[in-house]
Amino acid sequence: MGDELLQCDAELKGLSSAEYVASLLFVLDILEKSGDYLKAKEVGEKGLSDINGKHAQYAILLSKVADVYTTLGLYSRAESAFMTAIDLLTRNEGENSANVTNSIINLSSLYRNQGRYPEAEELLNIAIATLKVSSDENASKILPQP
Repeated sequence: MGDELLQCDAELKGLSSAEYVASLLFVLDILEKSGDYLKAKEVGEKGLSDINGKHAQYAILLSKVADVYTTLGLYSRAESAFMTAIDLLTRNEGENSANVTNSIINLSSLYRNQGRYPEAEELLNIAIATLKVSSDENASKILPQP
C-alpha cells in the first residue's frame, strides 16, 4: 500500500524533494492507522535510507519511524531515533519548535511504557516548559504591545 505513490513521487520529483517526504509521512500515517506497523517500519526505513538526511524534514520522518518502533516494542531503536530526531530538530528549528516538543513528548511516552517514570516525568516537564515559552512567544506576536 502506498508503494506506487512513493515510487511515482521519487521518480517525478526526486528522493530529496519536499513532496516525496510529505508522501512518505502520509503513507506512514495511513499504514499506522490501518494497523500495518511492519509495513510502516519497512516504508519508513526505506524512506530514511532514500533521503539520507538530505532534507530538512528528515528528522520529522525519523521521529515518525521512532513512533512505529515504539508500537512494535523496538524500544532501544525508538529511543535512539527519537534522540537523534530531537537533536536534529533542535538544531534546525530551535528548541521551542512544535516538532521538538512533540518528539520529546513521544520519547517521554516511550519511557513511561518501559516503566522509566522519573525520566518520563523529566521530559514531560521540559515539554510543558517549552509549550509555555512557545505560547508566550506566540501571544507576544499576536497581542498588541503596550
